Amino acid sequence: MKKFFKILTIAILAPVGVSMAQETDLTISQPITYGSTRHEQAFEKITATNTVETKSKVQYEAGKAVIMLPGFVAEKGTSFKANIAKIERVEGYKESNVISMTATPNPFVLETEIEYYLPQAGKVSLVVNSFTGIPVATLVNDEYQEAGTHKAKFNAQNAVAGTYLYTIKTDRSVISKKLTKQ
Repeated sequence: MKKFFKILTIAILAPVGVSMAQETDLTISQPITYGSTRHEQAFEKITATNTVETKSKVQYEAGKAVIMLPGFVAEKGTSFKANIAKIERVEGYKESNVISMTATPNPFVLETEIEYYLPQAGKVSLVVNSFTGIPVATLVNDEYQEAGTHKAKFNAQNAVAGTYLYTIKTDRSVISKKLTKQ
């Protein structure tokens, strides 16, 4: 455990220049093999539980947070850096095959608006569940929607304060994000 905290104190750097990314949030769980060179970027957050093997050169860079959870290891002899930096979306991001979504405001008191981008038309479901998986609200129920940006409001007037997950499901993917009611 000492090694893990030592890496964190050395690796987290102050905000730096502008970088480009396509993913809003990126989860890294696969090992980075011996001697590899990688530069992973995310618009908002990178969460890592992987191993960075010896002699690898790796950099994780995100706009808001780089989180190294238990299970993350940078082996002795690696060059590892984690940066919080101003990240901008790549030109043509909305035309990519990436679904993106965000809730504003988050945290919220009574109501929040969830905006999501669909790269392709198809059936969509958007639900809000308690953090333990209990359904709280269905905002979109298996509806056909065109490609593009869409919005849905979550009125949580009768919900208790706490952490929720909002999840979008399409024919091709499922994405969940955290939502906090104050």
